[in-house]
Amino acid sequence: MIRSKFRQKSRKAQSGFTLIELVVTITLLGVVGMMGVQSILPIVRGYVDARIVDRLYNEAKFSVERMDRELRMAIPNTVRPVTDNTGIQFGKLKKAGYYSTGPADRSQIEILEPLTINDQLSIYNTNPNFFYFDSTKPTESRIYTIDSLLGGNILQLNNKLKKDSPNRRYYQIDTPVTFYYSDNKLLRNFNYSIDINEYGTGGDGNALATKVYSATFTYSPETMHRNAYIDIRLIMEEGDITLEYNHRIHVRNTP
Repeated sequence: MIRSKFRQKSRKAQSGFTLIELVVTITLLGVVGMMGVQSILPIVRGYVDARIVDRLYNEAKFSVERMDRELRMAIPNTVRPVTDNTGIQFGKLKKAGYYSTGPADRSQIEILEPLTINDQLSIYNTNPNFFYFDSTKPTESRIYTIDSLLGGNILQLNNKLKKDSPNRRYYQIDTPVTFYYSDNKLLRNFNYSIDINEYGTGGDGNALATKVYSATFTYSPETMHRNAYIDIRLIMEEGDITLEYNHRIHVRNTP
């Protein structure tokens, strides 16, 4: 009799959870897990969003700083906006210096630093129309090509000077450059013809920034009280995250 009771107690001690206990336990663990996920999810989402914002900001900042450096080297009075203000065009400066008029006629100038044949110079450019060649008004162009090198650092130009720079300053032309927006990218194009009808937005430009939702370039000419400036507004976008980046570049237009 005593042995039978011991066996009954031993079987009860060895028995596991009942089905109801397992269901209750799993349910409680699920509730606790959901509460944990709901509390952690906003933190993870906030971290991911912060990384995206940081990436968009750095991309916009890098591209604008690149444009800023180049636009500060723009040849005076060559900046002009691309149609609908989706880009900006200018003549990039390679080198600048001073000249004196040559001994023969106004198609010769004397300089201090050496240049080579076929180099192009901008002299006293006071308007973009004097820089970008217009085939209907060829005599208005103030771009001069070096035809030959004479003795004593005297250059023979392809045309006579239309007008002397008051400070006797010349600008050697590197290349026309266009920064413009197309297909969610900010692009840079260069080494195309200097023409009144060529804005440099055709072909394949080099990408400065991707994930660009829109780009606006607003050019304000100088006045009696301030220099000219360019306002750049970029809207960057990735997924449902957007970032607006604004920058102003002051342009020197003293020819």
